[in-house]
Amino acid sequence: MRKFALSFLVMLLFCSSYAQLKPIDVPEVWETEVLDFPTPGWNLFSRVTYTFNSICLPTEALAEALNVTTGTIENASFLEISYNSDNLPSVSMGSNWNSTTNQFEEIIRTTYAYSGTVLQSETYAFKVGSAWEDSNRKRYTYDSNGLYDEIFEEDWDGSSWVPNKKETYTHNASDLFQEIVFSEYVSGGYVNNKRETYTSYVGDNLTEMIKDDWNGSAWEADEKEEYNYDASNFLVESLYYEWDGSEYDLDAREVRTNNAQGQPTERVVQNRMGSTWQDETRGTRSYPPCALAISEAMGVDFKMYPNPASEQVIVTLKEQTAATIQIVDSQGKMLYNAQFEGISQTVPVSKLSTGIYFITLTTDHGTTTKKMVKR
Repeated sequence: MRKFALSFLVMLLFCSSYAQLKPIDVPEVWETEVLDFPTPGWNLFSRVTYTFNSICLPTEALAEALNVTTGTIENASFLEISYNSDNLPSVSMGSNWNSTTNQFEEIIRTTYAYSGTVLQSETYAFKVGSAWEDSNRKRYTYDSNGLYDEIFEEDWDGSSWVPNKKETYTHNASDLFQEIVFSEYVSGGYVNNKRETYTSYVGDNLTEMIKDDWNGSAWEADEKEEYNYDASNFLVESLYYEWDGSEYDLDAREVRTNNAQGQPTERVVQNRMGSTWQDETRGTRSYPPCALAISEAMGVDFKMYPNPASEQVIVTLKEQTAATIQIVDSQGKMLYNAQFEGISQTVPVSKLSTGIYFITLTTDHGTTTKKMVKR
């Protein structure tokens, strides 16, 4: 039986796509209920409440959890997030609630490093006494198309970074995930551990993913996930299977209800009991008004042509506004940086080598990056 752990984590919610960080919709309130625990019926188990800045980026997250002894929801953890001038996360500070002193105490700090707008690393430090000590970090590398290539996890041993784990990515012709191999560093080299194979898409929507374990000489089947969408291409059901030695056995599912923007408002996790489904947990989310149009709030509406280009690219804005335009290569190196003047601007690219580049426009409303091919 698949176990759905009710881990109480407050995470910085953003995703990385094509070497460009884009915020995903964050709810204003996120509540999780458990069926028949500790009393019959649905019981509120946890709540996360987010605070947003003027452009709808989350700046604080308060997590509360059920105290089974008292039956009340109490403070658990707190997250503060700060952003750089590109509206990308720069530092997040996590604190745990101390019920003895009745205050939050800082425990973990995450620092994000970029090359231009491309994420290069996340470094985690824990507070020991009054000082911060590095613990571990993630380093990101990208392929020539600006897509994930490898993610390295390293531990700090007090004097240097020591390899620990690695994720290796491959993509299909549509730049969508095809395979991720998870490996661990053992005796001077990386050894396979797990693999995810993204076997089927309909358009950009993933419909099937296979998980395998490495047995030392070959991959062995472990789990399978299937995803179903409605007519609006919104995810409405996730099916979870486990390999029983001869076939995949349907074990659990998540049923999802979305609002008109495709944001999940309810997610019910169910376990399969014979031929019926048994509710286990239920999550509900409500969103601030700004999140209903977060893509517009965070983006800069611009067009560029021709693409591919050989001599120059013409960039046009939907409306005139103060903006900065940059070109970076697939490694995140900035090659061009200028103030955008007027509603249209011609950018010379003849001196660039053939390859993939990223044109970024930044205004007071946020940042948008688009891929440009130099031929």
